[in-house]
Amino acid sequence: MRLEDDQLTGTATGVGAFVATVPTRDGTATALLDRLVDRGVPIVVDRQPGKQTIRLLTSTLLPLLVLAALFGLLFAGPAGTAGVRGFGRLGGSRAVPPSDTFDDVAGADRAVAELRDVVDHLRDPARYDRLGALPPRGVLLVGPPGTGKTLIARATAGEAGVPFFSVAGAAFVESLVGVGAARVRDLFEQVRASAPAIVFIDEIDAFGRRRGQGDGGSAEEREQTLNQLLVELDGFTAATGIVVIAATNRPDVLDPALLRPGRFDRHVLVDLPDRAGRARILALHAARRPLDADVDLDQVARRTAGFSGADLAGVLNEAALLAVRAGRAALTAADLSEGIDRVLVGATTPRTAADPQARHLAAARVAARAVVAVVDGRECDRISLHATGPAGIGPEERTASRSRYLAGLRLPAAGIAAELELHGEASTQCEADIEALTTAADIAVRRYGLGPRTGPVRLVGPGGDHLGSLPEDVVLSEQARQRVEEEVRALVDDAIAEAREVLRVHRRTWSELTEAVADRESLEGAALAELLAPVRAPVATPGR
Repeated sequence: MRLEDDQLTGTATGVGAFVATVPTRDGTATALLDRLVDRGVPIVVDRQPGKQTIRLLTSTLLPLLVLAALFGLLFAGPAGTAGVRGFGRLGGSRAVPPSDTFDDVAGADRAVAELRDVVDHLRDPARYDRLGALPPRGVLLVGPPGTGKTLIARATAGEAGVPFFSVAGAAFVESLVGVGAARVRDLFEQVRASAPAIVFIDEIDAFGRRRGQGDGGSAEEREQTLNQLLVELDGFTAATGIVVIAATNRPDVLDPALLRPGRFDRHVLVDLPDRAGRARILALHAARRPLDADVDLDQVARRTAGFSGADLAGVLNEAALLAVRAGRAALTAADLSEGIDRVLVGATTPRTAADPQARHLAAARVAARAVVAVVDGRECDRISLHATGPAGIGPEERTASRSRYLAGLRLPAAGIAAELELHGEASTQCEADIEALTTAADIAVRRYGLGPRTGPVRLVGPGGDHLGSLPEDVVLSEQARQRVEEEVRALVDDAIAEAREVLRVHRRTWSELTEAVADRESLEGAALAELLAPVRAPVATPGR
């Protein structure tokens, strides 16, 4: 018989050749071999020292080698990386001065003027040192999305000719506690090695929110990251030539420790551009695009009130795409007009074409808005059947008297008034008009204090600023809430009644404009001005 590992092979009388498994760990194999030897059965034992060595390697040493390799990859990383240590690094090499300058910035003159002190100090610090003048150590750019905060920061570094380090606030946010703080330290180590330099942190509210709000590991990691940033901001002076610029559209949520003097000393508002600023932005984006002779950028700027710089860039890009699609060699005024509509409401399709009655009703609403807008003294350059609102009608100015603001409620009420005049009832297509009208009336009463009964009392909490954040509700008594609802309803009813009166007075113009819009789908320029020419004097608004 032969014993290999736990396999016993041999031949037996009456059985023949056989193979049996013999346990080797509990002494069974030894006892069996002793009995077989006592009976004179020849036994051959193959100790197989080579296999024992292989078994030892595979069962013990190989797992250890695999674990060692994994730890090596984690801590050392593959070639060219830092492994686990890389979690605390932002990477990148020494930054270089950007090519952008203040000449590439349009529509943000106030922000540029505020940042010239930073540029002058980085260029000639001795001039400031002689008078003991300290430039801002940190600058917080505050403004709505798309107004060019990142471009302004890059232009500041380019104007000063210093390296520019740019990082998003979200890059410091990790689930591993301590990683964000390590990345902040790594960033400022790179910046100190390249001073003078500018550090730009975009969307700083990603980790710069007020401490003490929220719980769990994510809040702890965010607060540790913020604490490290505060330490770094205190770790250098303006004389070192390092300036930190941060951007946010939510300054109300930032921790007060960030905003105190000595950290972010200067807060710069980057607001939506005015008409002249929009014209300059359009000219910058149109400089590398061929324009047809009929394009008037001043006219486009007048039609794009409330657009940000990014919106205006989108208008030019949409117009260019339309020109390419049509095979034209230059952008036309029609391309720019449709580009504005696409930025406002997206790509449009003639959804009402299959239903003549619905198409006519939509045209009546559009025409009604145009008539009411002109009566209220607003500009109306273009109207479209497929726009959800009065495209081309300029918005109400921000500063308005009580009578002017309440008269402006007739514009969102015009679509509702049109359907009431035609059919005696409004349809579900007036949903957007109802929402806009109700919101404007509610703001008039609760925020601006324009209600006749509630008077000049603010009934909302802080908020509702130029960045578009919503005002916080305050707790009102049942009687006060009822008075607010009654006043809002009264303003809505008055606005609809006055809009209906405007349409009755100018019924012929409204009807002709409705037929023209239903037939041509959109009107602008001289054709629209000719149809709206009979609309001149506004309708009196008694009681206001």
